[in-house]
Amino acid sequence: MNPNNSDRTDLSRIARLARAHPTYVAHALAQYQQDEALDDAALAVYLQCEDSMLVRLALCGLPRPAPQFADDVQEIATYAGANPMRLMRLLRTVEARRALQEGIEPRQQTREHDLPFVAARDREDGDSGARKASPDTQQDD
Repeated sequence: MNPNNSDRTDLSRIARLARAHPTYVAHALAQYQQDEALDDAALAVYLQCEDSMLVRLALCGLPRPAPQFADDVQEIATYAGANPMRLMRLLRTVEARRALQEGIEPRQQTREHDLPFVAARDREDGDSGARKASPDTQQDD
């Protein structure tokens, strides 16, 4: 066996182990592959990189949260020869799905609620708790 093949096999084995650790890109890649029913070849096509570079990508640590997130994704993508926008989309998709499943907001909590999204308020601060009627539901007296 050629030493280079042995090294690739060892790295592939380590990358498979890294799938179980949420601090590695391998974990996000594995989750995305499972959710989207993609094999390695299809994932490489999506990320616009060589199949052989998926191991290199998988062994990277996850990017730090904003404001470093975009720079970290760019650096990781460059290192692995992947499209940075596609990698960013993949990482955000995995994070959003995880947050929805766990019922938490990605990377931060809201001040008043532990809900993933607070799209609108039914009452303003200091209100007695009565719902405000929308213009559609107000009735003329």
